[in-house]
Amino acid sequence: MNTKQQVSVLLSRICSLSQRKNKRQIVSSCYSSSSSHLLNNYPSIITTTNSIFKSYHTRAVYQKDYLTSTSVSLGVDENGLPLSQSFQKPTISYDDYLLKFRAIELGEIEANQETVKEMFLYIKYDRISGLSHRSREEIEGLYKYALLNCYRFESSFDRSLCAQNLFDKLMEVLFQRELKEFDMSLLEGKVHLKPEDVIPVVLNDTNIYSILIDIYTENNFPEQIFELFGSMKRNFYILHKQEEILQGVSTIESSPVEEQLTISVSDHHEENDKIYVSEEHLQQVINIEMEHIYEPEEPKKEASNSYVSILDAPEDPNDTDVIVENFPRLSAKSFNQLIDACAYIGKIKDIYQLLLFMIHKNIELSTETLNKTIKSCIPSGSSYEALKLFDMIRQHSESVIPNIETCKLLLEACFEAADEHSYKDIYDGMKQLVVCEENNITEIDYENELFFTYLKCKCTSSIPSSCKEALQNIFEYESKIGKKVDISYYNLVMEACARIGEKETSLQIMNLTLKEYGAMKELQEAGTSQVNPQQYLLPTLDTFNNLLKAFSFDGDRRTVDLYKHIKKMCRELFKPNIQTYNAIIATEIKLGDVVRAKKILREIRSRGLIPNITSFNQLFIGYYKTDWEQHMKEFREKERTSVFKTYFEKWEKEQNALKKSQEETTKFDDAVGQAVDEILFDKTSEDPLKPNTTKEE
Repeated sequence: MNTKQQVSVLLSRICSLSQRKNKRQIVSSCYSSSSSHLLNNYPSIITTTNSIFKSYHTRAVYQKDYLTSTSVSLGVDENGLPLSQSFQKPTISYDDYLLKFRAIELGEIEANQETVKEMFLYIKYDRISGLSHRSREEIEGLYKYALLNCYRFESSFDRSLCAQNLFDKLMEVLFQRELKEFDMSLLEGKVHLKPEDVIPVVLNDTNIYSILIDIYTENNFPEQIFELFGSMKRNFYILHKQEEILQGVSTIESSPVEEQLTISVSDHHEENDKIYVSEEHLQQVINIEMEHIYEPEEPKKEASNSYVSILDAPEDPNDTDVIVENFPRLSAKSFNQLIDACAYIGKIKDIYQLLLFMIHKNIELSTETLNKTIKSCIPSGSSYEALKLFDMIRQHSESVIPNIETCKLLLEACFEAADEHSYKDIYDGMKQLVVCEENNITEIDYENELFFTYLKCKCTSSIPSSCKEALQNIFEYESKIGKKVDISYYNLVMEACARIGEKETSLQIMNLTLKEYGAMKELQEAGTSQVNPQQYLLPTLDTFNNLLKAFSFDGDRRTVDLYKHIKKMCRELFKPNIQTYNAIIATEIKLGDVVRAKKILREIRSRGLIPNITSFNQLFIGYYKTDWEQHMKEFREKERTSVFKTYFEKWEKEQNALKKSQEETTKFDDAVGQAVDEILFDKTSEDPLKPNTTKEE
């Protein structure tokens, strides 16, 4: 079997596996040693396989049609044969191709999938004659029509990757044209420069960039948009700095070129052609090596608490990852799509450069631009950058009017950054901008949309008084709207109380919810019909757990009594989980009672629950605080070097079995479980969590 046949077999296997959407087998097939050798020797195949991996990584959540049985972007047909062999259409001229495309546009030829694929393959496999004699504008116009044709593919996978293949091919065609006209004598003596470093490949028709960006956006391929954006920045930078790059004044790399040491070679050589290095150069090399070996230790500098934003960093003159003056002036829609892609990747600096370029070129900024810019700062928790970009857009474009979505995004950025100072100013200040008759938004509408997000930001504070203020804000909001809010609002405050150990506020919320629960139970016992539980503020499991966490914060002995009381009163609502028992374990550990903490672990196991990493961490802390050496000595006497290792291995096996079967945890009936029981647990001791019950109960 020759190499071409091996490539054909590989692609056939990829296509057949793609029909079953077997991701792992596709990856293993393409990453085997023989397949890697084939792919490295056939660059046209590399794009296809890389696209498959990118598609699986970025598109599995968004789309379901990324691989189809007739996927033209894989380069094979329905039978698994390469399209370069199965596509038997004769070569057509440039004019005939345009006439056929216009006939499709006018509806004279049916735009079915076979016709769309045929128009794409004409260009991909060079079946159009006379292109070498066509001008640059005609070549770009041809590929522009082909890119518009990609909109007609049914599969989003085909639409995006076929457009990418066409663009890569166009860039290669234009590069070869520029290479023929380039004076290669300019690169003589410049070893560090390659032709692609000094020959820019830019498009005169900037609509091609807009079409490609739009195709990627519609089909959720943000990585490809960002890759295209990087290619545009690089090529337009080379075009702008071409003369400086050739003269060595400017570089095409992101970091300055290091100075290279020159070796002086003697003009006279002996018969054995030895190279003689001057003593001066030899001493220079020795000094450099000695500096690396005996580099003096620099005194440690005190870490400054001041925050330095990437937007405030000084400009680097050697930075090539910038937008130059001659960057194409695309439409406002295309720039918004570029900002959206950079926001998905998390490139705030690139968004900043795009905004500066749009302001400098007087490109219209919209509320959509503002919201997408702020959205990019949320994943990294950059509230400072979000506010700075907001001020910059508002300063240069008074027509941009923020809406409720803008306020919500700013508050989300403050929440992710745990910014305890800016959220209140944003909430109050944006109310004056948004609440007006022109926007048809009232103060109640504003608070209904943003109060929950505002409450999340307020609950990030570590000050106990902030929990009381948050609860008071909920009461004031309820009086405004005239009804009770959802329990999730109160759970936010309870979670903040659990984080800082605020017992008073958490008890106040619990009493409020228990009163609501008691009132509902009285109506049900009285036989009142149509009792709707949704009308009452009923506690949830998170409410109970956060209360126990607040009491276990400082090891309050009332935690276990509180657990028993809640379980007795709210047996229908309170179903303890692993977080419930972890709170009780934390209480016993802080009280220094490791034995009782181990008994609670037994209760966890008896209820079919699996201890998590928090459970083990609490026990490790308990052993650390107590006589650790004595415990380890007892373990060694029983020939156990690490009881926690054995217990953790058993727990890990049970967790894997639980994920596979989705059934209740099986009992510890093997030898390892029995050994752990003998070492950790005293079976004859009384369970501290079981309430005192009578035989009648």
